[in-house]
Amino acid sequence: MKALKALFVILTLNSAILLAQGYICAIGGGAEVQGGWSDAPYSWIVQKANYGKVVILTAVSDDNSWMENYFKSFGANSVKSLIINSKTAANSTTNENEIKSAKAVFIKGGDQYNYISYWKDTRTEDAIRYVYQNGGVIAGTSAGAHILSKFYFTARYGSVYPDETLRNPFNSYVDIGDDFLNLMSEDIIFDTHFIERGRWGRLIGFIFNLYYTKNKNVLGVGIDDATALCINSDLKAEVMGSGSVYFFYKDNLTQYILNGLQYKIDKLKCDILTAGWKYDLNQRQIYSAANSSRQFEQSDNIYNLNAEFILSGSDIIRKNQNAALTKFAEVANQKPTLIVYPTGYVSYADSISQFLIGKQIQNEKFEINSAIANLQSSADKIASYENFIFYGANFGAWNFGIDQNYLIAQAFAQKTRTSSKFLLIGTTGKVAGKYFVDNTDNSSSNSYKGLLTVKSGMNIFSPIIIQPRLYENSNFYENRSSAVLWGMMSQNKNLGIYLNDADYAYFNASDGKAYFYGTMPMLVVDASNSTIKDSSSTIVSGTKPRNSVALNNLRFFISNQNCDFDLTQRSSITKIENDIFKKALTYNRLEVYPNPFNPEFNIVITSEKEQEAKLQIYDQLGRKILNETNFSTKKGENVIKLNFENYPSGVYIILAKFSDGKYLTQKIIKAK
Repeated sequence: MKALKALFVILTLNSAILLAQGYICAIGGGAEVQGGWSDAPYSWIVQKANYGKVVILTAVSDDNSWMENYFKSFGANSVKSLIINSKTAANSTTNENEIKSAKAVFIKGGDQYNYISYWKDTRTEDAIRYVYQNGGVIAGTSAGAHILSKFYFTARYGSVYPDETLRNPFNSYVDIGDDFLNLMSEDIIFDTHFIERGRWGRLIGFIFNLYYTKNKNVLGVGIDDATALCINSDLKAEVMGSGSVYFFYKDNLTQYILNGLQYKIDKLKCDILTAGWKYDLNQRQIYSAANSSRQFEQSDNIYNLNAEFILSGSDIIRKNQNAALTKFAEVANQKPTLIVYPTGYVSYADSISQFLIGKQIQNEKFEINSAIANLQSSADKIASYENFIFYGANFGAWNFGIDQNYLIAQAFAQKTRTSSKFLLIGTTGKVAGKYFVDNTDNSSSNSYKGLLTVKSGMNIFSPIIIQPRLYENSNFYENRSSAVLWGMMSQNKNLGIYLNDADYAYFNASDGKAYFYGTMPMLVVDASNSTIKDSSSTIVSGTKPRNSVALNNLRFFISNQNCDFDLTQRSSITKIENDIFKKALTYNRLEVYPNPFNPEFNIVITSEKEQEAKLQIYDQLGRKILNETNFSTKKGENVIKLNFENYPSGVYIILAKFSDGKYLTQKIIKAK
């Protein structure tokens, strides 16, 4: 009987240990500032650690004296730094005991794959887990935060950029693990340096990938730099710091569509929170808004589309010629066109003019400046045209066409209320809405410093905020990514459009739809069901708060194929086809998804014609592991499914040889 009682006690104690859960603080990166943004989350770490010992972990030699003193300034009774940069160091009992004696563990930034390579399946991993399971705090910044969620981007093959992931969520750099630390059992993946590096694009790709490769509906949590998500043991979390935290997941309104490598995401749920807001990770919902929050007003989102207009993602004329300009020529019905441009852009206007001449469309160039802004003859000229092309990134000059104190602005406003047709190329497209966000392109730190400005637009379509050239230059990822959200929040606008490269969108007044074309054509944010908003009050640099927002109940629409979007119903289900892009389709292409894989994968071969082909696969030593397999391709996409269950993990090379003498290769990776 005593033995049974003893066994019961042991089982009870073990269950308590297994069920015990500590605290997590995931920090999006950025330099800590004494007396600044970082005080709130770092003091939270020390408080939840009951002012006990803090151990700082890193995999590189570094001077941690400042960080040690920083934790002590909040009351930590001792701080110890450990450099664990090998399996040997990770299996050291001395390091293990040092970690286990801590009440909080802080993992620095760097390269998360170093942590995975050195610490996985070691005493260090066990010790970190021990601290958490015994009610301690596990915190990490940047790479250190990545490994705190159940699913994590490994960076095994280097980083992956958001535009790469949007075009193909299964590309070979998207390597996601789920077998390290395992602190939280909930299906969550963290991403850091979020808006700074435009990573909302890649986080959406991550959760879409996991839905198909792991059959998991994962909550994607994106954390801005200089921002933290502090998670209590009940999985209720609070945002701290200067930026935002983004929560993406598939709910009952969301639709995923995958066909080969073409995909669509319809109504992906997103909540964005700033400091003081709280989120329940278990229920996947906001449970408390900050005192500074206020109502998101929908009353000004008037559906006023009368004119047809086209927006493009690039300022480069050459890229527009086979895309937006060609579409404009199609809908212009051979009617004369007025090319409007600011001073200094005449050479670009000449190029546009020559293109239109080649399409048998008469045109005239019209330079917009202060000298002609109040001339009746200028207003009359505008009134005589039905088709317009706007080009040139000089918003000071465009104000003459916007400010209703000028005659030419009144003439343009009249045209927007008719069935006229407009093409706004690249940056100029911002002015299509009632408002637009400026200062995105003149300094890379403007959003961070709170220097984005909202200006009045031409109001062709009132609800819209537009940002072209999204991923053109990584220095401006933060400005351009945050511009749409800042404009929507600050002006209560409920439709955001991102465009990139040669992609373009055609807004058709007759059927109330926007048609998106290109290689990554549709990036839409819908706030038509948002009810509450907020913005950051934290100054991180300069004199103004950061341009970070909170908005609830957003819906994201993403697609890498041509598609349409209903502007009133806010839905995108119908696939469309376009002769221009049919002709531009890249043939003789070999792609694989998922990649990395285990054990099954799909080979997608896009062929320009019907022909015979042979498939071979080699390992990384050049040994042929799959003998020649003959198959016939049809014109277009061909999908071949293979199972590598009997092959070891590692790198392989696919070689496809065609009867016309051409061949294609692709590297694939079988994950462990």
